[in-house]
Amino acid sequence: MIGMIDRMLKEKAAHTPTTGFTVVGVDGFAIPGDGESLYTIAHCETAEEAEEIAARHRTADGDKIYVYCPAPAQ
Repeated sequence: MIGMIDRMLKEKAAHTPTTGFTVVGVDGFAIPGDGESLYTIAHCETAEEAEEIAARHRTADGDKIYVYCPAPAQ
């Protein structure tokens, strides 16, 4: 049985890019780890572009907005 934290980490991994940067929002009304609490806003090639988009969304709505960097090579 997968616990809530494992489900949350799996959901985060699904939004973590292999290249570029992903702007991700967190739905404050969703149950963490339900597969619908994170949503992709944009995928950008540069960190600067991702931060600009994130800043616009932070002021536009009440959801938490994050920029995910590429996952480290394993």
